[in-house]
Amino acid sequence: MPVHFFSVVTFGIDPYEDEFISNLSKHGLADPYVEEMNRLVMIGFTRETELVAQAIQDACDVVRSSGGEVLGIAPDTLITLSEMGHMPGLSWGTVHALANGAGEGFPLPVARQASDRPLWNWAEVSTWLADRSYIDRSYADVAALIAAENLKLKKPVS
Repeated sequence: MPVHFFSVVTFGIDPYEDEFISNLSKHGLADPYVEEMNRLVMIGFTRETELVAQAIQDACDVVRSSGGEVLGIAPDTLITLSEMGHMPGLSWGTVHALANGAGEGFPLPVARQASDRPLWNWAEVSTWLADRSYIDRSYADVAALIAAENLKLKKPVS
């Protein structure tokens, strides 16, 4: 069974509060790592599951029921080569070589193209990598799921 890593990006909660931790445990999400940065809280999870969509939904529900607002799910859709190199089954050397011509048809960066740290669309790149057996297909599926969830979160409520 594949292992998936994801984080819920939020604000408005104290991730160390007993009620929040208890709420996580009730949903089988008792092992998060927490990172606070730029007034945001990232609550990260590792899940060995085929039902990653449900695990993400459960994590978002816990954040909301604890008074937090879900801003997004990470890993972000836009990532650097260095971040790609930390994904399961990959290394920085591999993705660097692929992005610089060793991988014919490797997707082009979609943002900050002129900088020394351009950004790629992870959903697009992970699909390309899975199509060529560099990574398990489930990682590309999860990247697409996270991209879709983040789009839903950014749509204005009518």
